[in-house]
Amino acid sequence: MSFWKNDGSTNAFISVTLQGDISNINAIGSRINLYSQNFMQSKQLLAGESYIGQNSRKKYLDLGENNGVDSLEIFWPSGLKEVYYNLELNTHYNFTEGKFFSSKLILFKQMILPFVQIKL
Repeated sequence: MSFWKNDGSTNAFISVTLQGDISNINAIGSRINLYSQNFMQSKQLLAGESYIGQNSRKKYLDLGENNGVDSLEIFWPSGLKEVYYNLELNTHYNFTEGKFFSSKLILFKQMILPFVQIKL
């Protein structure tokens, strides 16, 4: 028998959903670059990566222990590039191509309750 305890995480994050307007509506092929202090992370929206499956359009960018975002770049399939500054941490953003910011939803850090796994 073994017991497992989930202590959760204190890492900051930003989540992003993209919607195309000039390009395709699902923003397939878009790339997101996040710059934070001495850290850079890149995500791309893809389709058709697995058999009988679907990819989430929501992209999570984990900042680890960094406490701020320097900038977020979005490269749309149409060739348009958008750059955003001063984004809040632990927030979900909806971006629409060419609209330069659509909406945001502030998310509070999830309260992760300890769980127990029992193996027999």
